[in-house]
Amino acid sequence: AVDAGVTASSLTSGCSLSSATPVTITITNYGGSSISNIPVSFSVNGGAAVNEVAPGPVAPNSTYDYTFTATANLSTGASSTVVCSANMPADANSGNNSYSVTVDNFTPVNLSSAYVMDFEPTDDLSAWGVYDGNGDGVTWAPVATLVYSGTQAIRKAGSGSADDDWMWSGCFNMTAGTTYQLDYWYRQYDLIAPCDLEVFVATNQDVASSTQLIAQEVQDTVYHLSSNTFTVPTNGNYYIAWHAYS
Repeated sequence: AVDAGVTASSLTSGCSLSSATPVTITITNYGGSSISNIPVSFSVNGGAAVNEVAPGPVAPNSTYDYTFTATANLSTGASSTVVCSANMPADANSGNNSYSVTVDNFTPVNLSSAYVMDFEPTDDLSAWGVYDGNGDGVTWAPVATLVYSGTQAIRKAGSGSADDDWMWSGCFNMTAGTTYQLDYWYRQYDLIAPCDLEVFVATNQDVASSTQLIAQEVQDTVYHLSSNTFTVPTNGNYYIAWHAYS
């Protein structure tokens, strides 16, 4: 009758994570009875648990998102492990009560010197992100095919579905009023289902934050150099976003 579990959390890796990061969890009611006033908690790196009560109600076989009043300090190290839990009295199954997530806190790249990414096997892509916008299971990934130089390139392969795939760089610390230059080599890979490419400045690694257009490319079967300059409106951390679409 009573079986509540935590199945997701809002916490994700990012750049210069905050000492006051909001924590939202998804509570799933696996039981046969509606539940309310659910005791919930989270702890960071095994520290003292923050305990609150999610009011609900949550109907059977339904989910409910709860945002804690308290926040999490994720700014102190390179990574943090956060354990979120729901602990209903008389819960018959404790195996699904907790959800653990490890988030990485990336240091912004200082552009006092040039930043270069070749997508080689030894390059660190841990701060980069991708999003499969059309949900076809095919998105940006390093490959050792049709490379411009070295042994690898980054490719958005075709799947037969209309493309909608994003890739974000790691974060760069940028200053308003400074002119930055972005150079990259690009070419068409899939001749049967070709796609187009547009590039943005982003304030976060998500589509909604990728709004400042830098370039739009018409694809070709040979490599071209795209060289672009841009500025940012305010001092802060920014990302470069590549969007393959059709």
